[in-house]
Amino acid sequence: MIAIDISQPKLSDFKDISYVESACFPKSEGASAKSFIERLLSFPESFLVAKAGAKIIGFVNGAVTNSEVIYDDMFHGTSHHNPNGCYQSIFGLAVLPEFRKQGIASRLLKEFIFLTKNRGKKGLILTCKEPLINFYKLFGFSDLGISKSTHGGAVWYDMILKFSTATNLKILEAESKDFQEILALQRLAFYENAVLYNDFNITPLTQTIEDIANESKTHTILKAVSENKIIGTVRGGIIGDYCHLSKLSVHPNFQNQGIGQRLILAIESNFKGATFRIVTGYKDEKNIALYQKLGYKIYKNERIENNPCSVFMEKVGNNSEF
Repeated sequence: MIAIDISQPKLSDFKDISYVESACFPKSEGASAKSFIERLLSFPESFLVAKAGAKIIGFVNGAVTNSEVIYDDMFHGTSHHNPNGCYQSIFGLAVLPEFRKQGIASRLLKEFIFLTKNRGKKGLILTCKEPLINFYKLFGFSDLGISKSTHGGAVWYDMILKFSTATNLKILEAESKDFQEILALQRLAFYENAVLYNDFNITPLTQTIEDIANESKTHTILKAVSENKIIGTVRGGIIGDYCHLSKLSVHPNFQNQGIGQRLILAIESNFKGATFRIVTGYKDEKNIALYQKLGYKIYKNERIENNPCSVFMEKVGNNSEF
């Protein structure tokens, strides 16, 4: 698997970006090299590229606006860019065909969402064709229906992601009546991992209500609740000499608010003094960073059966409070 670096581009990258654009969109829909020069000059902070070595293989970009939908004039110049606007638009998310199905588009989109949230915007907007609606829904976007945009003569759908802030957050032990909602949440949260690794047979996606009920007999299952809605979950149980944590899930609309950290600390407090172990994927850089921040250390990397390489992490002697 190739190593990918995601960063903001330089003005001199416009030719490589234009090449990716022409490989991904028909001429009637794609932006010109001149357009990319104008965008890089006008809103470089709203532009990310994915590189394999020195080669640009993908990008995402868009102007900032107060509009909750994209209109066609936005594609034809940068005069509609308002750096103080509420919403970050996405004009294009593109990955070269030969580098697709490796989770690169997902990584670009996640980084763009994270960047937008850190800049204090209310959310993101985009237009897409019907086959991509479900892809964007994985990241918390809502489908607003057929767009008024007729860009390139195509039929587009308006999508919006409005950031949500968890209020009155409580960490509680889950009950059997919660299992249906928890299952739906973990499937939503882990679907992106399935796309990233091109493996849709991972346990969080294939589990049933009965599986969770059986797991609850030997594991503690916690839920994070905000305004009567379950937005996060994690479980842990003693197996042999260790307390194994698994299936940490936070709803995409509520990520990057410290909820995952609170869930980990809460489940640890249920097993004080234990040695904790958790397994994550080698591409899950943010999860690895979170666990390391909480005191976990990598003790081995190993391929489990036909799955991608997994990272095994351990934390000794916890006395956390949350």
